[in-house]
Amino acid sequence: MAQTGGLNQGIAVQQLRVEGGFGSGSVEFTVVILSEQVGSYPKINWTEWKDRNRKQMKSQGDMWSMAILSGTTIWDCLENNNIDRLHLVQWKPADDTMYQVSLPSR
Repeated sequence: MAQTGGLNQGIAVQQLRVEGGFGSGSVEFTVVILSEQVGSYPKINWTEWKDRNRKQMKSQGDMWSMAILSGTTIWDCLENNNIDRLHLVQWKPADDTMYQVSLPSR
């Protein structure tokens, strides 16, 4: 029970950090998309990427690409870089350790 409470509190803090955009300054976000979508964003420097859990899987599955982009919020980051939210696989503020797969409300 204590672990769940800590996890929920950690998620709430992370959501506040993302939604608040760390004040008015810009934040770097790690953004992951399917590699097949990289051609839609030729001005962004994408690198091939898989998290350690996906690397351990026997099946290669989908290939993912990652870039570090900035914005005041994740929505600002996606909009400023013209990234279709439907192409997004996962994201996180660059300093965080846990990725998110859903976007916060605007």
